[in-house]
Amino acid sequence: MRGPRYVRCATCRARFTAARSTARYCKPYCRLAAHRKRARRSVHFSSENERWRTPAVVLDRVRLVGPIILDPCGAPDSLVRATVEFYGGEIGVDGLSCSWRLEAPGEGIVFVNPPYGRNIGAWLEKCAATVEPGLSVIALPPARPGSRWWQAMCSTATRLCFWHQRIKFIGAKTGAPFPSAVVLWTREDDVAERFREAFSDVGRVVAP
Repeated sequence: MRGPRYVRCATCRARFTAARSTARYCKPYCRLAAHRKRARRSVHFSSENERWRTPAVVLDRVRLVGPIILDPCGAPDSLVRATVEFYGGEIGVDGLSCSWRLEAPGEGIVFVNPPYGRNIGAWLEKCAATVEPGLSVIALPPARPGSRWWQAMCSTATRLCFWHQRIKFIGAKTGAPFPSAVVLWTREDDVAERFREAFSDVGRVVAP
């Protein structure tokens, strides 16, 4: 007769007696904790769920700062309605590889709601590199102060708005499972002031 089979819990790493060969968790709490961890990864960190479509509550305020003349992260059902839009993937152009300065039709705002995947740092670096007199950039990244790309972004940004509530993106039933920020890069003092006025009612606006 075989003795009891001991395994380590996949969540808390405690040893327990497994009633069956497929058991992975020592108690229901550990199973629930693992499920919640997978759910957080699936909605925030998975490259399969990178795009969060911008709602009107954000875009209405961006337009108070200036006209949106370029959207390098466009989609056919987007509400951004920039003068020029890039559609990624098979239906269009990779906005990260194009020159935003050359494509921008005049003065105004480049609005960037980047894919929330591993390349988000490259998108935000390009935001900073694109700014010139008459051309400003506003981005909508997740608020992740502990990440390297966030710290690099803060070293170049002109203004940050930490959105008070969780933004309800288009197509979502509830608010996002992560906090959001709206970020401005500009060389124009009047643009920075309009950004502060436009977003001060929905978040804390700071100069990083």
